[in-house]
Amino acid sequence: MTLLRCENCGHEVSEQAGVCPQCGRTVPAGDTNALGIAEVGRVMQVLGGLIAVIGVGVLFALSGPHLSAVQAAIVWRIGALFVFLGAMVCVLGTLGRRQQGH
Repeated sequence: MTLLRCENCGHEVSEQAGVCPQCGRTVPAGDTNALGIAEVGRVMQVLGGLIAVIGVGVLFALSGPHLSAVQAAIVWRIGALFVFLGAMVCVLGTLGRRQQGH
């Protein structure tokens, strides 16, 4: 829920209120479907964590003595790429949340 400042009296008003409780002026409706930066950052943190877990799963599930050296190198690179990308998405999400002060 986002707080907006009333243009008439300066009182903080919920965007869902419709009118300012202080002065009664109509408050323009915000975009209620839009996610704030903090929410997007949290989604990115969770998504990054899932991507990294998939990478670790690839490393453990697909590695083993049954693979040739070339196959093992490919599996390792794919797993490491997922872990790296997951970590980067998670870091970007954290930076987005810190920018908002959460």
